[in-house]
Amino acid sequence: MILDSPIFRKLLWSAFLPTLATLLLLNFYLTRYIARRQVDSIEQRLNTMAHILAGEISTVPAQGLNDWVKRAGDRAQVRVTVIDPEGMVLADSQHDAESI
Repeated sequence: MILDSPIFRKLLWSAFLPTLATLLLLNFYLTRYIARRQVDSIEQRLNTMAHILAGEISTVPAQGLNDWVKRAGDRAQVRVTVIDPEGMVLADSQHDAESI
């Protein structure tokens, strides 16, 4: 039988091992590449939303900030948090600002 031949087995392994190594290496690099592209895409999307919302927030009065944040979070389908320059949370779309 061909499968019992030592030459066939040597040829099979000499083709199988490089193919396996190539596939494993390709899987490693493609997984990292795709994950990085997804993260970059999400970061770009969130930055765009943040710039749009930053333009809107300047017209919102301080007492209406909580309502605006909740509406903005619903529209953007993300969690929106407004933080002042000192790091104090002013409003959050999913929690009360005082509890954060």
